Parts: sequence; C-alpha cells; structure tokens
Amino acid sequence: MLLIDINLIQEYQEDMDAYYHPFFSKRSDITEEDIKDYDHLKLKHIFNKAVKKNRGIFFITALKGYTSTTLYDNPEIEKGEGRSGHEGCGMYRKNRLYGKLAIVVPKTLELHNGKCADFSYPYSINGKECKTNSIYDIYSLAYEKPEELELLHTRKYYSGQQKKIVKGLKRLGGRKNETENK
Repeated sequence: MLLIDINLIQEYQEDMDAYYHPFFSKRSDITEEDIKDYDHLKLKHIFNKAVKKNRGIFFITALKGYTSTTLYDNPEIEKGEGRSGHEGCGMYRKNRLYGKLAIVVPKTLELHNGKCADFSYPYSINGKECKTNSIYDIYSLAYEKPEELELLHTRKYYSGQQKKIVKGLKRLGGRKNETENK
C-alpha cells in the first residue's frame, strides 16, 4: 500500500490535462442537510455543469466536495424507478462519487491506472505502529496519551501546522495528567 504519493496525483493531473475553473453556487449558505436532500436530477445538473469547466481532480462548491473526471466518466449505475411510467425513460441512475479527497483520490487513481493510494497518517503508540485516515484521531491521541504517541515519518506525512498542533495538544494533555495525579 502506498501512503499519500503526491507523484501519483501529479501524474494523474498531467495525464488528464487538468485545469480548474472555480464556479459558485447561487446560494452560499448551503448546508450538509441541503446537499443530502438533492434529488438525482439536481446532482446530475451540478455534475454536468462542473465537468464542462474542469478536468482532473477538482472541487465542486455546490456539493462541498471533490470529484474527478475519471469518476464522472465511470459512474456506479443503479436501476432507477422510471419516469412517468414510460419504459426506458429513467430506467437507470448514474451515481457519481464526490466528497473528501481521502475518498476521491484513491478511487480515481484505482480506476485510472490501477495504482493504489491510501490517505493515512502513520503513528506509534508504545512502539506499536498504527495508521489512521483522520488527522483528528491523531489530535485526540496527542491529548489523551501524550507520552505514548509518537508520529512516524513526520517530514513526509505531516505538515508543519499539524506537527505544531500535536505538540501543543501533547503539552496540554501532559498538564491535564499532572493535575489529575496530584
């Protein structure tokens, strides 16, 4: 398994002649609940509009998530209910993946060239190596178990800001443990 190989993403973007033309939805106050309530036709319209202006991996403002040209071209096809009782009309639904980069990039690369990418953060607890897909898991461990947590391959997998946050949380967690022991 490959952990966040930026070169794979760059190669994909170059293969697709990627470009990004930001576009905005009419409403800026869209919530996650609004997006969940979108019907199939609304999603179809949003995807079609986004793909006309973008290539490669790109962000869709109206869905507050990422998608890619490859995911658009390879939808998951699901049997539909049909529209107005006419056979052949709306018989199949094309569901296209969108969301966080940690979901979109691995699926895109797998479909594009069969290569596997895994967005995860390596760390160790008491010498036992582990990994997680969420930096927030690392943050909670830094606060709860400051003496036991060690970040692995910090230069490759963690940004400077993430390392500062972990260091601060370890310090706060250490102080919390000191006051509990008194």
